[in-house]
Amino acid sequence: DAVEVVAGLYDHVDELVHKLVMLSNQRTQELDFIMEFKRLELGFKEVSDWIEEVGERRLRTLGELEDSLEQLHSKQTLFRDFYTAAYEHCKGGEALLKRLERWEDLSSAELQLYEVKVRSFWVHLHDFSQRVENTKTNIDKTVRLYEFFDKVRGTTRSLSLSLSLCISLILSLSLTLSLYVSLSFSHPLFLSLSQALFTASASFTRLGVAHAISNSFV
Repeated sequence: DAVEVVAGLYDHVDELVHKLVMLSNQRTQELDFIMEFKRLELGFKEVSDWIEEVGERRLRTLGELEDSLEQLHSKQTLFRDFYTAAYEHCKGGEALLKRLERWEDLSSAELQLYEVKVRSFWVHLHDFSQRVENTKTNIDKTVRLYEFFDKVRGTTRSLSLSLSLCISLILSLSLTLSLYVSLSFSHPLFLSLSQALFTASASFTRLGVAHAISNSFV
């Protein structure tokens, strides 16, 4: 009986020691996490402050698109500089979070405050980063669209001048011939010249539109 009692006490003590070791290990991990968080906390604050005081304001300003290609190009250049700075800060924030990944499965009432802070920082960082990317995409698409319209406008203007010159030449030729051979406006030759003028105008118009569209993608 005494042996059984001693064996029972030994098992009980062994179980308590095991629990104590587990609690000790958990507490050690919690303390390690808290110490690491404290070391990174200044970095979290620096990234958050930059986003709130600089990033949000510049993103809002640069996200207001202009209505001319020249102004859009200028804003696109400014945004590229901002994008570089925003990218560096966001990557810095992600690097800070990565250093806490080995404790991601650790959870306890004592760590709840820190978990809330880390989660809040991650949400803030991810939201800002996504809006920066969306604004970049929006600016780039708008610039390409304005460049397309600018090419079409320039090509159409050039073709319009060519068409005007062609019409002037045909009219001059028609009038010269009509005077030279004393043709009436109902004469078959004059009617043929008029038809040629109409056909040339229509052809130039069709070619102008097609040429403008094809050139806009070059």
